[in-house]
Amino acid sequence: MMEFKLHNGSGGLCCKSCGRQDKQLNTYDWLADIPGNADESELVEVQFKNTRKGYFRNSNKIPLEKGDIVAVEATPGHDIGVVTLTGRLVPLQMKKANIKSEADIKRIYRKAKPVDMEKYNEAKAREHSTMIRSRQIALDLNLNMKIGDVEYQGDGNKAIFYYIADERVDFRQLIKVLADAFRVRIEMKQIGARQEAGRIGALPGHFTESSKACRTMRQTEVLPQLRSGLLRGSTETPALARDYPGNQRRRVLLLQSRHSEQPDNLLK
Repeated sequence: MMEFKLHNGSGGLCCKSCGRQDKQLNTYDWLADIPGNADESELVEVQFKNTRKGYFRNSNKIPLEKGDIVAVEATPGHDIGVVTLTGRLVPLQMKKANIKSEADIKRIYRKAKPVDMEKYNEAKAREHSTMIRSRQIALDLNLNMKIGDVEYQGDGNKAIFYYIADERVDFRQLIKVLADAFRVRIEMKQIGARQEAGRIGALPGHFTESSKACRTMRQTEVLPQLRSGLLRGSTETPALARDYPGNQRRRVLLLQSRHSEQPDNLLK
């Protein structure tokens, strides 16, 4: 079987119980190795781009494991996602997500075929250009909002526009213009700044280029200076380490630990 890769910012399948999504969204399936666990429930957890998840019914009894890419029912058409949880833990996750009714749960159609992945990749390739153009359209309509991300449905028939706004926005005209411009069904979803950070990869586990640079600087420049200072018996934090974000509190803790054996000494 061909190995497909979804453009959702996550890594590969690590093991049967840990799943393939990032640590913040990962649900450890401690029942994964129990024989027959996947048959205990026909409900399946599926993850899409970044943080979006959904729950679907495997009514066709398709053999599924974590990491399988599936085509699921959507409105309209179908969407493409990756299985992240199966078995008896899925109803517990649905309860945690406050999903009370199972009557409206959509179905899993099949495991993704090459033709499904071709449509999926074509749709995903349009997301960035769509986001840039939609921002300009919102600006031309004088709307006080920021479109932070665009997610196309797996078959390309629908697009979700995630936006941030400090106040209520009347985007009825915006939806009409977007529908005419991109010829797809439009859905608007308001998110907060923290949710936007999670979608673009600024939360732990989604390192951006800037966070990678900070982490590299800390490992290659700041920490060696701190170690050399401690070996010399110095309590002064090097200038580069003092300027590093978040190290002010660490400096106080370092000084406190060095003076803990001499309670008469006061921090200046």
